Amino acid sequence: MKITIQTPGFDASKELRAFVERNLMKFEKIRVPIMEAQVCLKTNSGTNFQNRLCEIKLMIPGNDLFASNESATFEIAIHGAVDALRHQVDRLRTQREKPRAMED
Repeated sequence: MKITIQTPGFDASKELRAFVERNLMKFEKIRVPIMEAQVCLKTNSGTNFQNRLCEIKLMIPGNDLFASNESATFEIAIHGAVDALRHQVDRLRTQREKPRAMED
């Protein structure tokens, strides 16, 4: 899976980029062919202390999945977005497996 990380307005550290990649590589164990993951990490301006935003788009043949999460740190925001995508991928996988089970 190809992983693209965008960080408009700041330079992400190697550690943060590695953290994103480690979390997304967990999707490779799932039997859904993910072609690409596009990640955007942003800092939202404002007075809210939860101003770190992570947006992730997974490109899957026939479907694109999207999740975003805002939190106090990028790490927590990344975990939240990945968790939301994990639920979406599970639903997609279940939908794709149902017709096969009915044919048997």
